Amino acid sequence: MRSEPSRRIFVQPAVFDGVSMEMHASREEIFGPVMSIIPWTDQQDMLRQVNQLDFGGRMIVTESWRTAMTCGTGRAGYVWINSSGRYLGAPYGGWKNSGLSQEECLDELLSYTRIKNINMAW
Repeated sequence: MRSEPSRRIFVQPAVFDGVSMEMHASREEIFGPVMSIIPWTDQQDMLRQVNQLDFGGRMIVTESWRTAMTCGTGRAGYVWINSSGRYLGAPYGGWKNSGLSQEECLDELLSYTRIKNINMAW
């Protein structure tokens, strides 16, 4: 008996340019090779808006070290600055509605354990 070849699904990468905070592309987490580009001019206003989102991941592209450091703070669990991807052993996980906890690190292993302390005297 011959087995059927596995079906593969390919999703074409997409870039949404000129996204505003009112659009679904900025307010919902899209799983797949999708990037939403949200242009901004006022850094404080941009940070206020993205910190109000229900999800907690962030990617920043900038030539300014100071901008990178201030935009990397706030309520985001994983922040990419001028890069993407994950690094072995680095905690990966979202905050808010983006993920359940930390993955691929010691914290993930510890989440399956419980501390128990028994003290005895006789």
